Amino acid sequence: MRLFVEKRHIFVACGCDLFCYDFSGEEQYVNHCSALIQALTTTEIKDSSEVVVALSDLTMTRFKGVNVSFDYGKLAGEAVSMAWIGEGVLVGTQEGTVALHEGKKSKWRAKSAHPVLQVTAHRTETDYMAVVARRDGLV
Repeated sequence: MRLFVEKRHIFVACGCDLFCYDFSGEEQYVNHCSALIQALTTTEIKDSSEVVVALSDLTMTRFKGVNVSFDYGKLAGEAVSMAWIGEGVLVGTQEGTVALHEGKKSKWRAKSAHPVLQVTAHRTETDYMAVVARRDGLV
């Protein structure tokens, strides 16, 4: 089970299902995925929440409410962490790959022998920076 809290909603990933709650605890909707949810990230786009989930079948799906708004291409491994960065989604995997996905293909990719622990995005004055923590302690 995974929990993710954003400005207006609480998301709970349980098995193949993604539950969305408001802060009063009322269920807003449930999305059913084709495989187990491994990681997720959310963003606000034009006053609506969008969620991207990485699944155990090495695919990603983007939801806007209960609607699938976009299917991404294949992942390079089992996702352990995700973060929005600009117009894309940064994904870190158990196998050590970090990739930025914008659409069906990855915009860039880096590979390490060390598994990823956490990925996050940092906004500078001019651009975004990806920050990656690996399980061996390197950042």
